[in-house]
Amino acid sequence: MFTEHSLHNHPALVKAFMGLPAEVFWVIVQKVSEKLPAHDQQRLEREDRRRAIGAGRECDQPVAMRVALVLTYLRLHVPQAVVALLYGATQPDVSRDLRRVLPVIQAVLPCPAVWKVLEDDHTISAEARLTLEQLAEGRVLVDATEQRVSRSQESEKRKAHYSGKKKQFTLKTQFVTDGEYDIQAISEAVPGAVHDKKLSDKVHTLEHLPDGCEADADKGYQGLDAQVSLVTVINPETSEQQAVPRLTVKRPSRSRVAKN
Repeated sequence: MFTEHSLHNHPALVKAFMGLPAEVFWVIVQKVSEKLPAHDQQRLEREDRRRAIGAGRECDQPVAMRVALVLTYLRLHVPQAVVALLYGATQPDVSRDLRRVLPVIQAVLPCPAVWKVLEDDHTISAEARLTLEQLAEGRVLVDATEQRVSRSQESEKRKAHYSGKKKQFTLKTQFVTDGEYDIQAISEAVPGAVHDKKLSDKVHTLEHLPDGCEADADKGYQGLDAQVSLVTVINPETSEQQAVPRLTVKRPSRSRVAKN
């Protein structure tokens, strides 16, 4: 069972179970400790609260352990009861802190944007788009990853979540990083049977990208380049107007794919 003392003395545990350098983890703990009281007070005083203030079981774990179990659950995606055993907690403790501590962790970290599944005719506002200035090297890398989920008892859900690529039941999420591989945006998770390109269309990936950027995507995004809209610019040599793609989509060539 991990304790605050063991996490201090064995920083490799932090990296292995939370995916963060130990020094970053303790900075997060400090920031959460500062903001958690105000967050709890706001939660207790909300208008739709049904219990009287003071009702319910008090949390007896230090903030460091509460942050650790939340980050471990997010990192490993194992049953909550397993995480509880690692930190001397209970499954309800893990569930409770996912509701109470996770929002504070998100507030103190530079979390990426979350792109939701939208209607086909939805318009992306200028505020929701990435900017060229925030993208290292002026480029993005677009790819999707899958996370295994339990086999559903319902046949329709099983069919929707079965990934032919992974041969498992999964959820699929799209990641968009910049040229230095810092995550700038993630998509809402969808059933694993959804194709990478289809997920990109559902979250309007191209519409979220700024003019002038370069988007690199693998062969799963075939046809993405054909969807790039055109903008009118002035040719500096001829002073004539011409329509050009507002951004560039690059995918590996067939010969390169074959070699890999």
